[in-house]
Parts: sequence; C-alpha cells; structure tokens
Amino acid sequence: ILAMTPDDEDTAVRLGYLYYNEEDFDNAAALLAGPASHSSDAQLLGALATSYQELGREEEALAVIQQTRSVGLASVNMLLELGRIYWAAKDFTQAEQAYGEAAALEPDNADANHNRAMALLELKRDDEALVLLERVVELDANLGDAWYWLGVVYARANRVSDSKAAFQRATDLGVE
Repeated sequence: ILAMTPDDEDTAVRLGYLYYNEEDFDNAAALLAGPASHSSDAQLLGALATSYQELGREEEALAVIQQTRSVGLASVNMLLELGRIYWAAKDFTQAEQAYGEAAALEPDNADANHNRAMALLELKRDDEALVLLERVVELDANLGDAWYWLGVVYARANRVSDSKAAFQRATDLGVE
C-alpha cells in the first residue's frame, strides 16, 4: 500500500492518514495538504494541523486551524493548540480568545479555562482570571499550577488568608 502513487484525492487522503498514524508527519503533511486546502472535513484538517505542528511548521498549522475555525469546525483540541501557538508568539489577546472559544465549547474543560486564565493574567485582567481560576480548581482540585496562580491573584487582591490557603494547596500538590 505504501508503494501506491496518489493519483486522486481519496487515495492521497488514505495514504496521508496511513502516514499520519505511523507518525511520519512529513509524508502525511505532503499528502494531506492538497485535499485539505478546499476541505471542510474536521478530521482531515486536524491531522494536517497536527502534522505541521509536529514538524515545527507553526505558521502553516495556524493557517489550517484558522481555516477550521472559519468553517465552524474547530474542536476544543484545535482551539487549545491555536491558543498555544498564539501564546508562543506572545499574542496573549488572540490566545485568550482561542482558549475562550475552547471553554465555550466545553465549559467544564479545566485546561481550556486554566489556559484562558493564564492569558488573562498576561493581559493584566486579574478580576476575570480570578473567577476562572476559582472555577478551574472546582473542576480539577489537583491542578497545582492553578492553585499557585490563584494564590498569586488572591495576594494581588489583598486576600491574604485565601492566598495562603491556595499557596499551601499548591505546595501540597508538589508545586514549588
């Protein structure tokens, strides 16, 4: 099957998925890029975006994720990855937006809410971050990083006893 030449898009997609599943992201991206350019298949676009990310081709991954968003197919995982790309570029406004979209799709997703809170902190929007961090530790009481940052925000708000309790919980969970 690997010796087949992709003479049509269906074959290219099948081979692309085969390479993708084998974690051969170079060949997967090469085969999936053409069909994905005019596709509204979320799985195809997701595989291409992941392939680009694995290859360190962030700008191409970003373009595919934005294409997915534009046709209303963005998944929580794709939006989290989009946020990560924006975060790495220090575009915290766009990161917060992507994480917010992910949280809107899955309101009980601790990672989406936590990442959004981190972006809000970077944007100096502590009041909004505080509400989200309190929600995050309700969703996942073992997320030490959230407890740490909750302690920071409580300290900034002069909520000393709350801050101490949050820092203690973070310490108990192994955050130093």
